[in-house]
Amino acid sequence: MFACSREFAEGIKKAIAGEAEAIQFYRRLLQMTRQREDREIISGILEDEQRHHRTFCSLYQSLTGMRPEMGRGETEMPESYLDALFEAVEDEVEAADFYSELYVATQDFTIRDLLFAIINDELGHASLLNLLYAKSACGRRDY
Repeated sequence: MFACSREFAEGIKKAIAGEAEAIQFYRRLLQMTRQREDREIISGILEDEQRHHRTFCSLYQSLTGMRPEMGRGETEMPESYLDALFEAVEDEVEAADFYSELYVATQDFTIRDLLFAIINDELGHASLLNLLYAKSACGRRDY
C-alpha cells in the first residue's frame, strides 16, 4: 500500500486526522458518560489519543520537514451512549488495522516501535470500550 516514503507520509497524515477525530469523539463521549468508572476509562483513552496525535505530528514533521496541516472538521456523534460505545470499538479496531499497514510498510525500527505501541493501545482501547458496551447493554452499574 505504501510503496514510497511520500505515500508513507500521507499515511501518517491520515493517522493524524484520525487521531484528531478520535480526540473530538472522546471529549463528546465524556459528556454523555454518567458512571465514574466509565469516565475514568474514557479519560484514559482520550489521553492516549492525544499522545498518539502528538507522536504522529512529530513523525510527520521528521519525515517531511513540514508541520502537518490541521483540519477542524466536526465529528458526528451517535445519539445514544450505547451506540457511541459500539462505534468507538469499531473505530479503534479499524485504526489498529490501518496502523498495522503502516507498520509493515517501513523498515525503520524506531518508527515500527512507535507504531507497535500505538497499535497495542488501540486494541486495548477496543477491549475496554467493549467492556463498557457490554456493561451498558446489560444495564449493569458495577463491574
